[in-house]
Parts: sequence; structure tokens; C-alpha cells
Amino acid sequence: MKFMKILLFATVCLAAGAVAGMVFRDRIPWFPGKAISRLTGIDIGMTDTRKTTPAAGEDGAGQTKESEERKILFYRSPMNPAITSPVPAKDQMGMDYVPVYADQGASNQPAGTVSIDPVVEQNMGVRTGMAMFMELGRQVNAYGRIAWDEERIASVYPRFRGWLQEVRVTRTGDYIKKGQVLAEIYSPELVSTQQDYLLAVKALNALTPEAVAEMPALEKNARAMVESARKRLSLFGVSSQEIAGLEKSGRVRDSLEIRSSVSGTVIRTTAVEGRSVTPATELYAVGDPYHLWILADVYETDYAWINPGDPVKIRSAAFPGVTFTGAVDFVYPYVKKNTRTVQVRVAVDNPEGILKPDQYVSVNIVAGLRRVLAIPSEAVIRTGTRTLVFVQREPGKFEPRDVVTGVEDQGYTAIISGLKQHELVVKSAQFLIDSESSLREATLKMTEPAQAEEKASSSGDEEMEGMDMGSNTDEAGGSPEVRDMAGMEKEK
Repeated sequence: MKFMKILLFATVCLAAGAVAGMVFRDRIPWFPGKAISRLTGIDIGMTDTRKTTPAAGEDGAGQTKESEERKILFYRSPMNPAITSPVPAKDQMGMDYVPVYADQGASNQPAGTVSIDPVVEQNMGVRTGMAMFMELGRQVNAYGRIAWDEERIASVYPRFRGWLQEVRVTRTGDYIKKGQVLAEIYSPELVSTQQDYLLAVKALNALTPEAVAEMPALEKNARAMVESARKRLSLFGVSSQEIAGLEKSGRVRDSLEIRSSVSGTVIRTTAVEGRSVTPATELYAVGDPYHLWILADVYETDYAWINPGDPVKIRSAAFPGVTFTGAVDFVYPYVKKNTRTVQVRVAVDNPEGILKPDQYVSVNIVAGLRRVLAIPSEAVIRTGTRTLVFVQREPGKFEPRDVVTGVEDQGYTAIISGLKQHELVVKSAQFLIDSESSLREATLKMTEPAQAEEKASSSGDEEMEGMDMGSNTDEAGGSPEVRDMAGMEKEK
């Protein structure tokens, strides 16, 4: 009796265990029976037969139909596209291999074209921008050095040989005015020319009317000698007032005053008292401190935007908050070898004289606007060897396209070639699309031999079908036997 109770209890426990196994087998991934089945390939436990046959219209039929319409070439690893398999498989992480279809490498679209499901496109955050014409301006920032305006620098030279006797301006940096006496010079040539002039004037005045009447040529020759001596004095730099004073006084001056022809600051001087000078000796160089140049160095990527006349803003660390204005005067036609920059010359007025030559300033050049075809700069992908963008050919389909880019400004990049107006380009998530596009392009290269072989095979079949085998055909162009066999296949 006791044995029967034990046997009955064991039977109940076994039945309860079997029912629990049926319930939890498919719900618990680590269920022991399932784990053993995976390891050994032997099904242990109860078999669930609730979904052994898919109902009509379910996914199974749809997948079968899709597989029939799209030919699978091979399967590739989702983590490493270089690993492929001719049959379905799983990678080391348990992920299913992705099928590669023959129509993914269709020749009617450019290589690397990517098709993305709308839901996936939204999850990726794909955004597009339109290529359109716009006016792009550019503000070029650079550093510059203030220099003297070379067109306003005047040099003072003696016009004859001599010696400096009294030098009144001896320091650089001194401001001099136009007509100011700079030095006095003694010259034997000047003395003899003054004497010749006085003698010619005296000879002309000594002629009497009777002598002129007898010999008219005397007066003409005398006047010619006076004009010759006067001209020589003028070439020596003697003013007409000084010549009139010489004629009035009748005394020869041993020295001549050298005066400045312009107002400005003495940049350099070689005038020393007692020095022997010639017409080739530069005594003074005078610059205009109220009109200066700024020589700014700009990079090669910026100088193409700059043109003469562009407005310029100048700022100096010596005067915080003060902005000077000027204009581009000239763009030098060469690149500096050491700095790889192009020098731009800016003309600036300095009415108060607070800007000093050789002072460093910051320059902001407002370059002219240009109307160009442009796209958002974030849409451009630079690989090092290529510059490309992804063009949306139609919703969900993106084509990689090489472009030639121009200057960039305000978040936009000018397109020289490769795009047309109103074309849409991807400006976000393009790197994910680029990865998939590179993969598609590589797949296309792998599938080209297979497609060529399949095309050759299909063309051979068409030739065989087109051959006249001597069989009877009906009006539809096919034999009754063939049509009957096709109908049987369709019924199956």
C-alpha cells in the first residue's frame, strides 16, 4: 500500500513537469532542453506544434514570393562585409547574415546608389538642403604693418657739386614744412654761374641805341647770354626771386639755400656739415604722415575674394575701441615664398597722425559679394582623394556624386561643377550613407561577373527558344504541348 502511494506521487510529479516543460519551453531562452538541442542538434522535450503551418496570406507566403521575384546572390556578415556565405548563416554574435540581391547592383543607376526605407531614413535623421544661387560675401581677417605711402615720399638732392656749410635739419622724425630751409651749400659752379649772369646783364645794359642801330646783332647776342645764365641758375635750384635779388644787388652769393619741396616727416637724412655732395647724393627723404599704407598678409584661400576698392576696417591694440577705415589699393601679383601669403596694400587716411609707420594692426577686409551656386558646407564629404556629396534622386534613393568646390563663407560652400540648381543634397547622416554607398559599390563590382554570366546564359536560352524545331505552333506563337505544361505548372 505504501509503495502504491509513492508510485502515484511520482506519476503526478512527472505529469506536472511535462506540462511545465510545454508551457515554458519557448518562453525561456535558456531552457535546458532548448540549450541541449542547440548543442547536440537533438530535440529534447515536448514539441510545440501550434504554428507548424503558416496560414494563407501570412509572412511566409510573402517572403517566398519576394524570394522568387528577387534572386539572392549570397549572404554577407552584418559586422564585416568582407565575410560572405552562399547559404544563410549566423556570425559569432548570433546575428543573421544579410542577403545580397541581384537587383542591388542594377546597371540603370550610378555605382554606389543607396536606397533607404523611409522609416530607417527618419531614424537616421537624414536632412537635405537645396543647391541654389546666392550671394556669398567674405570677411577676411589678417594682420598688417603700417608703412609710408611710397607715392608720397619726396627726396631732396643737390643740383650741383659743392660742400654743405650750414645744416639746419639734422634729425630723422622732424616735421618740416614746404619751403623750409634745410641746409646751405657752397659750390664754385654756382659762383661762376652767378658771375656770368651779372656780366651778361651788365653787357646788355651797356648797349646804347646808336650801337644797336649800327649792329642789331649785338643786342640779340647780349640777351641770349642773359637768358642762358638765368636758365643755368634756375636749373641749379635758384628761385626767380633770388635771381631778381642777385640782379638788383649785383653781389655774388657764396652759398645757396636748399629748401624742402613738400611738407612731411624726415624719414632719413645724410646731411652733415662740411660733407662733399654731388647731384647723386640724397640729402633728405620726406614722407607724408597723414596718408599711409597698410601691408596685410592674407592666405591663398582668401586673396581670390579681394579686389581693389573693397572697404577695410583697421584696429590697433594701442587704441582699443577705435576703428579706422580705408580701402584696398592693390593686390600684389605673387605669393611670398616663406609665409605662403599674398600681400594686400590698403590706403588709409591718418588725419590726426596717431597711426605710426611699422606699427602692427589687425585688418578686416569686407570682400565683394559674388553670386554662385552653393550648398550647406556640412553636406560636403572630403575623403582625401575625393570631394563628394549625396544627391537625393528620389525619396529614399541617394546617389554619390563628385563635385568641385570653391570658397566657403557663412556656412555655405560654392560649387564650381557637379551639381545643378534645385538639386537636393544630404546634409546630415551622410557619413552613414557614405559607408553604405561604399559597400554597395564594392558589392556591385563583386556581382558584375555573376550578372554577366547570367546575362550570357539568358541570351543563350532566348536563342534556343527562337530556333524553329519544326514543331507545330498556334496563333499565340507556342506549341499546345508547351502551353499545357505551363498551365499544369501554374495549377501546381
